[in-house]
Amino acid sequence: MATIPARDADPTAEGLDRTFGAADGPGGRIALLTSTAESGGASLLLEIHLSAGARGSRPDHYHLRQSERFEVLDGQLHLHVGRDRRVLGPGDTAFVPAGVTHCYYTTDSPATARAELRPARAIERSLRLSSAVGGAALYRNPLLIALALQQAEIYYPGVPLAAQRAVVAALAALARRIYRARLVRWGV
Repeated sequence: MATIPARDADPTAEGLDRTFGAADGPGGRIALLTSTAESGGASLLLEIHLSAGARGSRPDHYHLRQSERFEVLDGQLHLHVGRDRRVLGPGDTAFVPAGVTHCYYTTDSPATARAELRPARAIERSLRLSSAVGGAALYRNPLLIALALQQAEIYYPGVPLAAQRAVVAALAALARRIYRARLVRWGV
């Protein structure tokens, strides 16, 4: 059964303290440092806090038109970029070109990293949706998952791109119809 989003959640710019509580799901918190609007759409700058054993992005995924740059502030961040496997420590940086499969996670200790996504595209709306619904609740609702995937432009290797786009578009359209009033209120 699909989880219904809370009616009183307010993730709009006025109602959000720039911290996406569970936007990255269990074990993570994302703070918005530079919004899409503040950068004129050029980039989105996030600070990602992952607890020990947290999967920051699961499973491996890619973005067709968006690159990411990671800078570790503290702890160790495990980063897979294509076939390259790295463990980044404080001060280390890594770049993920658009279209390249990647994921990041921690093992036995927490980590904090900054992630810059260029161009910003609509990923901030996906984060706001996750914050409004609550990360764990979002992941139990296939319609809202599809909407978040569509907004973040996340794709998975091994699944034909045309099939992903078709299924996600159909489910996201249904989510927009069912949750229309809430999505407007949430600024999603």
